[in-house]
Amino acid sequence: MCNLESVLIYRTLCDTEKRHDVVQMNVVKEAKRKTDKRTINTKTAIKTALLEMMKEIQFSKISVKDLCERIQINRTTFYIHYANTLGVLTEIIDEFLLAEVDGSYSKCNVDNSDHHCPYKLCCKIHTNRQYGVVFFNDDLRNIVIERITALNKDGYLRALMSQYNINKADSESIFFFLINGCLAVNKMVYNRGSGDWEHTSEVIGSFVRGGLTHFSK
Repeated sequence: MCNLESVLIYRTLCDTEKRHDVVQMNVVKEAKRKTDKRTINTKTAIKTALLEMMKEIQFSKISVKDLCERIQINRTTFYIHYANTLGVLTEIIDEFLLAEVDGSYSKCNVDNSDHHCPYKLCCKIHTNRQYGVVFFNDDLRNIVIERITALNKDGYLRALMSQYNINKADSESIFFFLINGCLAVNKMVYNRGSGDWEHTSEVIGSFVRGGLTHFSK
């Protein structure tokens, strides 16, 4: 075989391998896309089912088996995504707290120009009432406060200390006072169903900002 023929055969083999690699990469990408979409759909179905079941049953009484039967998946599928029902609940809470809202500011901000409410509960819960079974459930109050704290406390304390003459310990006290007050007031307005949450937010905001002016730098 002449050298030219060897070179041509080698190039043909290389081109074939490259085409094969491209095909394989496309197959992997397509499989990943489908898997990602399937994962999102499955997790969404699980979270939606849990919210629906919590209207009927206490969270502590909902088992993985019950949840799986509700949406007709097996427990193996469930455990691919979550360790237990608490994992589902935690993701629901975190996604809600981290979700973006429109550009309007919360009227009970520490300061409208420098610091926005870290979780904007009142801006979200009254237009997404299905989450009331989570955030206004007395049995879940400690879990909700724990997640709000984990996601928002550090930033809120920094904002307070940078804008007001308040030390860290006092800032922490104010933070937990505001969280508990926020949950209590929003629960009252939510249960009342009067649609006056914007007015209530303005009243509470004025009260909070007025109190903090005592610590102005």
